[in-house]
Amino acid sequence: MPELPEAETLRRGLAARITGLRITALEVLDRKISGGPGDAIKRDVVDHQISRVARRGKVLILFLHEPGSGAGEPGSLLIHPKMTGQLVLTSDGATMFAGGHPTPSMLRPMPNATTRAVFRLGPACCLYHNDARRLARRTCSAGRACPATCAARRSSAPQSRAARPTSARTASNAKAE
Repeated sequence: MPELPEAETLRRGLAARITGLRITALEVLDRKISGGPGDAIKRDVVDHQISRVARRGKVLILFLHEPGSGAGEPGSLLIHPKMTGQLVLTSDGATMFAGGHPTPSMLRPMPNATTRAVFRLGPACCLYHNDARRLARRTCSAGRACPATCAARRSSAPQSRAARPTSARTASNAKAE
């Protein structure tokens, strides 16, 4: 599994290169790592612009915006590379950026045997989602910028020690004293 610094390096590298690009096509080569039917994911991401790239823990969040809609970010694409996942960005067939689990497959021509999805970002640019062991996950969160669980965690303030519920063991120890 990538460490947090590796996930942040992946986020920064992608943010610098794909923010503002439009996903013109999506080819799902392996439905196992998609969070739903491939057609649903295509409908939710194709013809959307990547407005920013963020990270929540080790999960990458590509915020999507429908050009010309005037609305904010209608959805997001969540990618969790897990143990063997990679994201490889190419332009005109040349690798521009690669991140994730380092293997020789990153250096092979794309797509290769480990490629699970291809995001076309214009006429010559592609983002390849590779995963040798098929552990990674891709999920769409159409119609909302981030899943409710992330938003709830982000909005909740840490509780003070006094406000935290006590466990049964702690309560019984207090009674014994």
